[in-house]
Amino acid sequence: MQGDDDAVLSFYFAAVDSLETDRCNLRDEQSRGTFVEDKIEGYYNPILHLLERRRFAEAFELLERSRSRAAACLLASKRLRLSGAVDRDLFGKSLKLKGDVALVQKEVFALRSLSDREMYEEEIAAAEEKIERLEGDCREVMSRIARESPKLQELLVSQPVFLREIQHSMKKDGYEVLYYLVLESSVILWHISGNQVHVRSVFLPRSELINKVTGLRKSLTD
Repeated sequence: MQGDDDAVLSFYFAAVDSLETDRCNLRDEQSRGTFVEDKIEGYYNPILHLLERRRFAEAFELLERSRSRAAACLLASKRLRLSGAVDRDLFGKSLKLKGDVALVQKEVFALRSLSDREMYEEEIAAAEEKIERLEGDCREVMSRIARESPKLQELLVSQPVFLREIQHSMKKDGYEVLYYLVLESSVILWHISGNQVHVRSVFLPRSELINKVTGLRKSLTD
């Protein structure tokens, strides 16, 4: 309200970094995946500030970060159906190891929550060592996935793309992109070409957008 946009952005960036740091500190992959689920709008305020200041590349990068986290949330809640035997084997091993880590972590949490937890220091230490071993095994499996099954890695490790990268691809292959950010009362529309970026905010409440999409789907079905 005081117009100190630089301070506002610095605090928003700190909040996003803190959110992602907290997510990374969670050892259980499913917890990491769903942690951002109800906090995704924490990315949107700094995106809107950056767009107002025409800092398109930074806004795009932040939006892609939010989408990569949302993709992680989605993958954490779904079962993947894989056709290749190697993919199934590696994916199964990664799931089992992550599940084992989660179980041992719950045991540690339960022991640390006891009023007489000093009596269980040896059990806690042994469990934490087991977690470290399992996480080492998990890293080894992820390294194998990177070497032997890069397509599977793309599914499991969602990485954001940068504006300069996508524009370089556009220049090379001759295409353009329409890109959307749906907010509660508006839709932010990006038109990105190899050389330019145009951004417009269209007043369209989310409820109205839902009705329009529902009507479109019904008309296609009919």
